[in-house]
Formats: sequence, C-alpha cells, structure tokens
Amino acid sequence: MRAIASLCVLLLLGCGSGGMKFLEKAQAAAPAFAAVGTSSQGLTVAKTRSALGGSAEINAMFQLLREYQFPRDEGKVDLTNLYKELHTFDDEGSSASGHCAAMREQTVAAPYDVGPGPTYTCLGDDVTGPGYRNGFALKVAGTTTSALLAFRWAPDATQQRSLGQIQGSFDTASQDVSFILVNLVEYPAGSTMGGATGNGFTVRTDLTGNAGTHRFTLRALVAGTDGANWTSLLGSGVSRGSGEHFLFKTSVASMMPGQAPKYFCLPSSIDEAGLQALDGQGASSVPSDCAHLSAAVEALSFLTLANAPVKASDFTGSDVGVGPAAP
Repeated sequence: MRAIASLCVLLLLGCGSGGMKFLEKAQAAAPAFAAVGTSSQGLTVAKTRSALGGSAEINAMFQLLREYQFPRDEGKVDLTNLYKELHTFDDEGSSASGHCAAMREQTVAAPYDVGPGPTYTCLGDDVTGPGYRNGFALKVAGTTTSALLAFRWAPDATQQRSLGQIQGSFDTASQDVSFILVNLVEYPAGSTMGGATGNGFTVRTDLTGNAGTHRFTLRALVAGTDGANWTSLLGSGVSRGSGEHFLFKTSVASMMPGQAPKYFCLPSSIDEAGLQALDGQGASSVPSDCAHLSAAVEALSFLTLANAPVKASDFTGSDVGVGPAAP
C-alpha cells in the first residue's frame, strides 16, 4: 500500500519526463508570457525595470506570469513568478515522494490556512538537509489527484528563508486544474538583502482553469511584507487561441482612497514584447474586446495582505510539516 501511494506522488509531482506536473498544466491553462528570445531568459533585470517599472500593474503581471523554463531561467526568475514556484514545488514533491505513507482517509492540517481542503490518504515529511524541509499529503480518487505540499528553504536563515505551500488538484480526464499557492520570502534584519531593518515579499495565487480549453480564473497578490507596496490582480479569459482574450482588473497600493481599479484587456497571443508595449495606465472601464469577460472578473474579490503570510509565524509552528488533523 505504501509503495502504491509513493508511486502516485511521483505521477503527480514529476519524476523524469513522463511525470505529470503542476507547472506544465498551469502554464497550459493560465497566461505564460513567452520570452522575446528562445535562447535567453527574455528581458534582463535592468531592461525589465526600465520598461515596466512605471506601471506596477504590468510589472506584477510580468513577474507573476512570465514564462519559466528550467534550466534556462534558473537564477534569473525569482519566486514572485508563479511558474518558478510550481517548478520548485514539483521538485520538492519528487524528492520527498519516497516518504509518502498510506493512512486512513482524513483531513490534514496545512501549515498556512487557506480554508477547508480535501481529505487525503497518504502523508509524508522529509528533511533533506539543514534548512530544507518539505511535507505533503495526497489522495488519488479515479482520475482526480489532490495534493498538499509545503516547503522550507533556508540554507542560511540569517540571509534568507522561504516558506511556501500549494494545495490543489488535477483531473486527468477533464484537464481541470485548481490550486491555492502561497510563498513568503524573508530577508532578516542585518542580512545583505534585508539591510538594517529587514524586509521581504509575499505572493498568493488562486487559480482554476483547464489545460485543454486554456480557460482560467485567477486571483493574485504580490506584496512587500511591510504592506507599503502591493499589487492585486483579478483575471479571467482564455490564455491560448486565435482571437481570444483575457481580462485583468488591478488594484495597487499607490491608488488613492476611492480611486477606481484599472482594466487591461490582453490578446491571448501576447508575449513579453507585447506586454512591454502596453499602455501602463490601463483603462477605467472594460475594453470592448473583453466585454464578455466582465461579469466573471467583477464577481471576484481582490486578495489583500490579510489573505497571505507576511511573517514566518503565520505558518503553523513557523514550519512546513503537515500532519493528520485527528488520530
């Protein structure tokens, strides 16, 4: 029984080229802004800041949803990027899969509470070395696999530590994918990146979509842990296909009280270069090409700092181990 559960983890989270991965399925459902060049990571950091720095909204879209390919983009795209995070989760899940032990079906306490999750039938916990830990739970029911995976990356906790979690599912028959992902990166006071007082950033992404039809609904927050800088995105539409569009509604920290959100109607074919060429001011109302997406986006609510971890203690026990809710 334990061997079967472990095999299921490998199938879900990736083991070699044949593994089923959250990264691949999410990039098929949601927008993934392709790099300008096929042999580089796309825009350099300096060019990105110059081209996108004037628009917090477009910069957040770019950082969150730019295409990620390993190993091409390793060390160039950070954990504000959804697909970099999913790549990390896939790797962590694969390395820990041998420790997944079958258990009776039950709820499992997630390190960061994102609301009720499914029940699980397999549980694992792995400490791969000083500063590294991941825990996970899994259930396979017919064509649907549900997973909870959490990780800690802190090889030098005086300089940086990252705590993250994904709770989601994928159906191989319907191609539906759904997950809630959070990631906190802390730079402690006195660290190279944190300076005298310390700082960090937090990301939360709620995604539902379909890898076959490329339809998606997205809520995302990218924020500094001090709350001074944040951008919240709502999105819906079709991420692939001729003539298709998706719509983003945005809110940023710099908006004055009572100021209306902005709208960005994007063609599904848009890449990094197209994103760079957009008017960073957005629109005050939904553009006509995305009018059919207005109701879906307006039905969503913005994520705020109250919906994301801003300090390590927001994770249960300041850690990422998972465990049964009851014996």
